Amino acid sequence: MTEEEIAEASDTSTRHIQRLRNNEKQNVTMETVMQLCIGMKLPTTLAYALIEKSGNSFRANDKDFSYQFLLMGYNQRSLYDCNEFLSSVNQPLLGKTAKEMQKNQKF
Repeated sequence: MTEEEIAEASDTSTRHIQRLRNNEKQNVTMETVMQLCIGMKLPTTLAYALIEKSGNSFRANDKDFSYQFLLMGYNQRSLYDCNEFLSSVNQPLLGKTAKEMQKNQKF
């Protein structure tokens, strides 16, 4: 995948992807890593490895349980589909567009 394809599928900017690749961005959030895993449709084992490499880990809370469910059962679906699931279980959505829509109550 190109940086542009990853950015589009992950609902982030190409510049953000470039900063991550060049290690310019410190403290990458779990949300960003989840967006990338879903956008790139990573297999579960690679997604977990990327999360660990980013310095993040899953905690025992509803949001992280939902994220784990996505990585195991929705890892070949779009970010939009994953956000539909997150919305159905009252969890924050992933991606800038979905967050704006949720803020405006359109998701």
